[in-house]
Amino acid sequence: MRLLFVHGRGQGSSNGDDLKKTWTEALENGCDKAFTELPKSLDIQVAYYGKILDEATESVRGTARTRGPEDPFDSFEAGLLLEIADRAGITEEEISAELALDHQAVARGVQDSRWVQGAGRVLAKRFPFISDEFIRQFFPDVHAYLLWKGVREKINQVVATALGVGPTVVVGHSLGCVVAYWTLTEPRPSTDVPLMVTLGAPLGLPSVKRHLPIPLAKPPGVRHWFNAADVRDPIALFPRLDRDHFPGVEVENISDVRNPQDNRHGIGGYLSDSLVAKRIADAVSQP
Repeated sequence: MRLLFVHGRGQGSSNGDDLKKTWTEALENGCDKAFTELPKSLDIQVAYYGKILDEATESVRGTARTRGPEDPFDSFEAGLLLEIADRAGITEEEISAELALDHQAVARGVQDSRWVQGAGRVLAKRFPFISDEFIRQFFPDVHAYLLWKGVREKINQVVATALGVGPTVVVGHSLGCVVAYWTLTEPRPSTDVPLMVTLGAPLGLPSVKRHLPIPLAKPPGVRHWFNAADVRDPIALFPRLDRDHFPGVEVENISDVRNPQDNRHGIGGYLSDSLVAKRIADAVSQP
């Protein structure tokens, strides 16, 4: 059995070995809490695509890394940000107050960059770990993966290669959930995934869903799908991925993960959760 980690965005300055160490230590911490352990012979791999994503956004649209907090988002990114803000319970009144404008001074929606920027500032205040830098980079990165076919194909190939041959438990985080889902949806006769784990997944967001392969379904080769969310995580604000999001798909959902307050979206909190760790440990321990 193999274990494959698929990281999220913002890892261009890191590398596969560092991520493997960080993720494995967090998972082992969770295993300790669950009074279980990973097999000593477990083959752990990381599908590292961080530099591909960073280089793509810098070369195709250089503003992705240098854009200031007052620079406009494009329509996709603006729509995604407003979806997250709305799901997080941020009201029009809060955005208006942030902008110090009356109700007639600014259009509400993606067509007015001031409104989107105001929503971003309120979102950052509501969730302190969402900094201006996070906002400037998260949305262009999601845009690049979903809408730029060449970038997506390069990243998916990294994951497909890392899958290797034989049964592999796949664990994705944040944008990595989208990457893992899309890659596994592409037909591969040798793919055998006893368990696909999605942590802090943005897969329920409408702007993300509408760009995924159709029909929405459990990827071929995936025997079981386990999804975990912290309901205070603004990127995973749709903690259940079945019902209205992936209708007819059996997904095991838990939404009571309690990540550290300084980063509700962090991978460390997810992997060190005892239930998440036990589900992974049980799956990789199967013969």
